[in-house]
Amino acid sequence: MSQEARRVGVSGWVRNVYDRPDIFGNSPGVEAVIQGEKGNIDSMIRWLHTGSQMSEVHKVVVEPMDEKESFSLFEIRSP
Repeated sequence: MSQEARRVGVSGWVRNVYDRPDIFGNSPGVEAVIQGEKGNIDSMIRWLHTGSQMSEVHKVVVEPMDEKESFSLFEIRSP
């Protein structure tokens, strides 16, 4: 995911999540914050629906956020 984020030109972060049953049910999931130009964000969201070759995507939930922090890179964070 971070490689695709750099390719499409978005910043933010991604991490594995194990404690969000309201979104993921009893399975773990992935949470990301994505910032950038609208077209770049849209490209990233389209990619998320398929993911990488090693991904198994069941659902993508997009929630707009108020910008509280600005990111210059895209990083992988620990859970």
